[in-house]
Amino acid sequence: MKFPYGIANFHQVITEGYFYQDRTGFIRLLEEEGKNLLFLRPRRFGKSLLLSMLAHYYDVKQAENFEKLFGHLAIGNNPTPRRNSYFVLKWDFSFIEVSGELEDIKKSLYTHINHQIEEFYSYYEEFLPRKGKIDESAIFSLTSLISAVRETPYRIYLLIDEYDNFANEVLMSRRDKETYQSLVEKEGVLKTVFKTVKFACTEGGIDRVFITGVSHLVMSDMTIGYNIAKNIYFLDYYHTLCGFTEGEVKEIVSEMIREGKLSEEKLNEAIEMMESYYNGYRFSIRAEEKIYNPTMSLYFFDYLYRECRYPEPMLDSNLAMDAEKIRFISDVGRRGEGLLLDIVQGNRICVNSLKDRFSILDILYIGERDISSRVSYLYYFGVLTLAEKTVLEYCFEVPNHVIRGLYIERIRGFISDGIVQDEGIEQAKEFLLGGDIKPLIQFVEQKILPVFKNREYRWMNEFSLKMMFLCFLFWENVFVIDSEPELGRGYADLLLMVRPDKQGAGLHDILIEFKYVGLNQIKLKGEEVRGRSDEELIERAEIREVLKGAKEQLNKYAEALVTKHPEVNLRKYTVVGVGMERIVGVEVKDN
Repeated sequence: MKFPYGIANFHQVITEGYFYQDRTGFIRLLEEEGKNLLFLRPRRFGKSLLLSMLAHYYDVKQAENFEKLFGHLAIGNNPTPRRNSYFVLKWDFSFIEVSGELEDIKKSLYTHINHQIEEFYSYYEEFLPRKGKIDESAIFSLTSLISAVRETPYRIYLLIDEYDNFANEVLMSRRDKETYQSLVEKEGVLKTVFKTVKFACTEGGIDRVFITGVSHLVMSDMTIGYNIAKNIYFLDYYHTLCGFTEGEVKEIVSEMIREGKLSEEKLNEAIEMMESYYNGYRFSIRAEEKIYNPTMSLYFFDYLYRECRYPEPMLDSNLAMDAEKIRFISDVGRRGEGLLLDIVQGNRICVNSLKDRFSILDILYIGERDISSRVSYLYYFGVLTLAEKTVLEYCFEVPNHVIRGLYIERIRGFISDGIVQDEGIEQAKEFLLGGDIKPLIQFVEQKILPVFKNREYRWMNEFSLKMMFLCFLFWENVFVIDSEPELGRGYADLLLMVRPDKQGAGLHDILIEFKYVGLNQIKLKGEEVRGRSDEELIERAEIREVLKGAKEQLNKYAEALVTKHPEVNLRKYTVVGVGMERIVGVEVKDN
């Protein structure tokens, strides 16, 4: 098998024998859906390959290649009448350079559009009676192209990939609100381009438009710039248009086994690894199953097939850019950091609506309670996903371990500087290798706990305590990390399971239960707690009772874990926060 990791050219994928998960069965449905469609998915979710497939299907010049490209696929058995009947014009706005001033960005956009128009003239030369003019103003070039096309029996199918990419980059990477607004609002250049496309759709020349992007933010800020697009990204029957289903993932791994690349007993292990790290996305509340990120899955498949082992970093480095969206939300306006802490600590975060239209003002100047726009923004970028819809609320969760790692990385950044981070990582490493948790506890108590106290976060409990430790224990290259795993009819706080490919390296699986005791519970003042030794605190009746309960929970979880994974090599710990002042912990030994 050959996996097209990083390849988005449909012709190359098919003719060079790469694996292709057939999505041509959606073509008929998309045709019936409408002429101007907007389809949103997170970055690196297979949108470009989808557009490339559509381009080859509708391109009049690819008619003679139809059987070679589509004959073995779903649409090949029953093609639509519109196949190979369009001129295809494609823009990819991820190529737009965002450095420099507004005029530089405008020039880059116009240059890209003009280049694609010039390529269009060259490619369809035999079909066109004349060539329109190319002008420094791409708006003029586009209208000239439309005039030339209207003299032929054909019309244009316009494909716009990553329509909001460069505007989002201006907003998030540069934090440049003024330039962003100048691009998309009033008579901004991006808005003007889309108004021209809208006119061409109305008056003829362009018959169909398919737009992909990440969020509705830019489209909303353009207001009437392009209000004819039909949004199809929430519709449940397009849920799997991009992405792999669990059944498809299992079939791919099974094929590796049939080819002898993987032993049969590794099937469930590989699937469990992929489910933990890459599954979890739901883009429609009515979707029956969650889907796997296709790029991350192909990254895993490609590595596993070639190396016969799992990749060291489970995170595809190309997806690390999604951390910028998390950073953006944490940095702007009120409650940014608090929202991230809430997301990581709780299983779900619920808001009153999932917004399909919101503006930059909703993101930047959000009220203390109305966080729907920010949560919706994180959903569109794939760092939150739909969990369920209740009568009154939409509930979201972090989709998988890879994305949780991006949150952890950001939180670690704003609770500690580089030197402190290095120290914490070193202390965590010593704990994971040697089993002594006390130095790590002392580090968190002395270097991290004061940050929470000084910043006056809204809460301090066992969840926030767990997050402080998780920031330094999140070693996804070595452990499968599970927060709140269900074990023995309960939910353990934190489980670090040695990855299957790292077993035998002298590491232990680790189970930690976090507890919190308020100062009012132990009837001590802050200075009194700070003046007591660990042993003195542990001997207090209130904390002894908490430790006793935690031990019982840990033993129950451990029993369930051993039943599920007989090979487990487990060490158990209880960590107790005492007010905002101290942290104590013990290893729970088997009796």
